[in-house]
Amino acid sequence: MAKSKKSKKLEIEVQVVPNDGQTEKKKVKVAATGASVAEILKAAGLDAKDRDLKVNGEPAELTRHVGPKDVLKAQERGKPVVAMSERPRGS
Repeated sequence: MAKSKKSKKLEIEVQVVPNDGQTEKKKVKVAATGASVAEILKAAGLDAKDRDLKVNGEPAELTRHVGPKDVLKAQERGKPVVAMSERPRGS
């Protein structure tokens, strides 16, 4: 009889900072090897349009891969792994 393997998931915290209103945090589970920022936002039900993205405090693109090392770094800092803030609108 073969042992059943439980697939481990990586939990990633996403912080959404609007121009006005409350900051919102969401936790998303992705594959243990990680996922792209785009996949993480999709799993959280978020849209990156007109948003600035950061991974561990550094500017990031949607294609940036977020892996276990990024999660450990964020936990050490006590900050969310992915942060998304609205871009201010010009006049």
